[in-house]
Amino acid sequence: MSSLAFLVIEFPLLASPGENIQKYVGYDGKCSSHVLASHYVHAKAAGKSLATASLASAHSQDDLLRPVFMGCAIKNAKVVAISLGSLQRLIALKAVPQSVVPLIVSTMNDAVSQGVGIPLRILQTLVSLITNFPSIHEELLGEALLLCFKLQDCRIAVVSSTAAATLRQLVMF
Repeated sequence: MSSLAFLVIEFPLLASPGENIQKYVGYDGKCSSHVLASHYVHAKAAGKSLATASLASAHSQDDLLRPVFMGCAIKNAKVVAISLGSLQRLIALKAVPQSVVPLIVSTMNDAVSQGVGIPLRILQTLVSLITNFPSIHEELLGEALLLCFKLQDCRIAVVSSTAAATLRQLVMF
């Protein structure tokens, strides 16, 4: 199953995990789901590159990124995990513009303290972000590496060791 197909499945999940969350993210998640479904149909018919190119349009970016950022802002680990997974797939599909990268790093920095699964998702997303956006330099790269350093100091062994490995990988990249 492709990343685009996973996104088509994940956005409705983001829209409906609970009543309190749905009133904040629900509508945007459903709109994003419809945008993704139409791109998925085009991808099936014309190939993945067309779908990726059409996902990069300004209107689609707004529809796709808004519920992801809203989901990351909610203090619910399930929603944050779905949002970060969706964000990682959008980054892999190159459906995220360079101008949004600072907001992504800031959002991940804010969501870091939400249990064991969230920091691991953040580390996965950081690797995807840095490898797909080689133009990340200076202060922004410093913030991303600082996030890895913070997670390396975590008391949870799996998070700490994964952060150390991620940091080595990013420095070697």
